[in-house]
Amino acid sequence: MRDRVTYLITTDREVQLSIFGTHNCINISAALLVCQQLGLSDKQFYTTIGSFTGAGNRLELVHQDDACHLTILRDFAHSPSKLKATVEAVVSQYPDRKVIALFELHTFASLSASFMSEYTHHFDLADIACVYYDAHSFEVKRMAPLTKEVVKE
Repeated sequence: MRDRVTYLITTDREVQLSIFGTHNCINISAALLVCQQLGLSDKQFYTTIGSFTGAGNRLELVHQDDACHLTILRDFAHSPSKLKATVEAVVSQYPDRKVIALFELHTFASLSASFMSEYTHHFDLADIACVYYDAHSFEVKRMAPLTKEVVKE
């Protein structure tokens, strides 16, 4: 990574990527292996991967203002492992920036008090972490509402 840009470095080239994060780099490695098995050349893969913008709703750039040192990213991390990977990726990509992580609980699992412990320490790398939910979600899903204390813990 240089200047907040991730590069894929091969034996004969550097490919600038539109995506970042360890989890995305692992997926790129897997995609290369699949393409090789399908008979595509490494040159075809490396020519194309630079324009890959990632899965929809994952680490999408919403706004960037370098003069204000502000970058806003949106990510649809719906599981604890994806949330952790997202926070790690953003902190790694923007080491000189304050990271504010906002997370909405909205799936059946994430709205369950017994599942809250699955998120333990996943925000530790963020400078500020905010967790929110729509109280109406509990009514719609016919679930007991969470207390602020359970979410905070």
